[in-house]
Amino acid sequence: MEKIPPSKASRRQGSKVMISYCPCQYDLAQKIAEGLIAKGIPAVCPPLRMHEMIKIAAEEARVVIPLTSEAYEASNISKYVLSYVDEVSIPIVSVKAQDRYSQSGWLGVICAGALWTRITNANDIEKRLDNLIGQLHPYISDAFDDEQRLATLVQGYHMQ
Repeated sequence: MEKIPPSKASRRQGSKVMISYCPCQYDLAQKIAEGLIAKGIPAVCPPLRMHEMIKIAAEEARVVIPLTSEAYEASNISKYVLSYVDEVSIPIVSVKAQDRYSQSGWLGVICAGALWTRITNANDIEKRLDNLIGQLHPYISDAFDDEQRLATLVQGYHMQ
């Protein structure tokens, strides 16, 4: 007997840029989020709790910025959060947060082909923020129009 695959629920697209980080990157993540907000880009830097990060990704994220580094790649929280982001097809624009680092393993697979900007410390943010915003632009340029249109739909998930 042939099995009929279950209908796939699609995730309601959020309107914010979410920063995904590991514990040692909190300050850099906050500064990037503050820089984006100062430039008029809605951004969120969630608490470093896996369930909170996944909930925010599911409900609010339009695009996710992982701060890729050896520490990020070694972090189980980061792995679970970014694996979820990849599974539900939230776009990823990486920030390489460590000099002389190339992602490999699970992170290399998820981020393969993704756009990225190098921001290794707080001093890089001002110089490189416009480049990051340029890479985010295709994903966020229509966020406000979509948010108004989606306000008429049921909150959360809807069937396609």
